[in-house]
Amino acid sequence: MTHKEKWEKIVELHLQQQYLREEIVQKTWENIFSQLFGYTTLFDEIDIQRSIQVGSTERVVADIIIKDKEKDLFIVEIKQQTLDTGDKQLLSYLKLLRVDIGVLINKKITVFIFDYKKQDHEQIKYDVLFDRDSTDGELFVELFSKPFQSERVRELIIQKKNSNKHVQEIKELLNEEYIRDLFKAELSKKYSQNEIIEALKQIEFKISEKHKIVDKKDPLPDPISRPTKIGQVVQNFFSKASRENSISKELIQKLCDKNYCNLKFNISLAVLKEVFDLNQIDILRKDSHGYARYYKELYKYNGKIYILCSQWTTAHERKFYEWKRLFEANIIT
Repeated sequence: MTHKEKWEKIVELHLQQQYLREEIVQKTWENIFSQLFGYTTLFDEIDIQRSIQVGSTERVVADIIIKDKEKDLFIVEIKQQTLDTGDKQLLSYLKLLRVDIGVLINKKITVFIFDYKKQDHEQIKYDVLFDRDSTDGELFVELFSKPFQSERVRELIIQKKNSNKHVQEIKELLNEEYIRDLFKAELSKKYSQNEIIEALKQIEFKISEKHKIVDKKDPLPDPISRPTKIGQVVQNFFSKASRENSISKELIQKLCDKNYCNLKFNISLAVLKEVFDLNQIDILRKDSHGYARYYKELYKYNGKIYILCSQWTTAHERKFYEWKRLFEANIIT
């Protein structure tokens, strides 16, 4: 498998298990480090649940430590996949074991480059989101696969961190005034200042960020000009609503009702289907003919788990966007 294929598999597993218990997620990551990253328990390269002495009486347990013979290479701390916690715990393990590379896995992956001369809040860290087609994700697979080279990890993570900082600085510089000044400087080599000023008066510059969220008050976007497919839009909406737990129990019940969904979205299936048994997900996803009609990803609302209908086409776009707008305006609750 390529680094890209391995990362896609990791993202798929994360989406499937983001609402499961930490111990289940940890078992998956043990298999990832073994089967995808090349470390083995046979040669004692994956140390699971190591007990670490703290002081004279207290002990703590590190989730996963990747080793090379007797040397600890990096420490992995795993938390529930919907949370953003664990920084302090991982940093304490790095200090106790004198290891300078740590990986925190929760709703994202955070790589820590530890420097014992710095305070905790000064430590270099780099986030990798669980996004498909992610160059950061592919780099994570490459860097943490066997053979592991701590200096290369340190070098590339610092380089990526600095590069991202520079990109942000450039974005902040790029405004209309800056662009006009660049044009003036370049055009002055050939034209007079009056000619340049007169030409620029007739030109409108517009700087905008890609993928900017459309304000609720903006007109409904034209489906023909909209680049994102409706299925992805629906997934993004329900993922965000799941993270924020923003859909009421009453509305969830309606979204599980075929008649309501047919009326609101012109779709023949219930938008959401409750999962009572995680072992039955593959069966729940399929219709009576064995065709998958629901996505694999799990969504959690009000303490219950659901799967989302995958049968979205351009015929459903207009109605979904209208319903979404009413929901965001708190007209649908």
